[in-house]
Amino acid sequence: MLLPLHEKALLDKLFRHGLIEINSRRKIVKSLALGSGLDNWQKVMYRVFEHPEILDEHIKLKTGVYSDEEIAILKSWRDHFILGNFAVLRDTSKYALLMSIGAKEDRVYGVVSINDSITKILPYTPAIINTTILPFCNKIVFTGILKFVDKRFSGEELEALNLMYTSLKNRYGIVASLPYKSKKI
Repeated sequence: MLLPLHEKALLDKLFRHGLIEINSRRKIVKSLALGSGLDNWQKVMYRVFEHPEILDEHIKLKTGVYSDEEIAILKSWRDHFILGNFAVLRDTSKYALLMSIGAKEDRVYGVVSINDSITKILPYTPAIINTTILPFCNKIVFTGILKFVDKRFSGEELEALNLMYTSLKNRYGIVASLPYKSKKI
């Protein structure tokens, strides 16, 4: 459910330090450092993924500096990130289950965390969050940057959420890597 240490270090280098470098060039927020508040991290992350040309610029600057594998990871983020609303459902032994809500193509994703499981940082589950999930080392990762939507579900809403989960899981399976291949039904 959590990334191994060597993958965590690589993700930290490419994602967190990458956002710091991008912000130092683009001045999206006044200051961004490892101890910065969540709001600043959110602003930078959303700007980068809402404007892929920013990530393209970063990739160009890092070509020749980063390894081919690291550049391939950055390109996979550019091409396959998913930014949106998700219902955080529960943990399994492999990952946390996140279901996209209101997306062009709703799916259930098996998402691995960097430090703590998503369910452990939320006050309750199921919960709605807005975040970005990324392909990484044949997994899908949650970056730790999210906006929590304080919404409790009624009994009817929980039933509808469970029906949606069951339908998506039966139709497409649990998507555990990006890009995903559609499950034929």
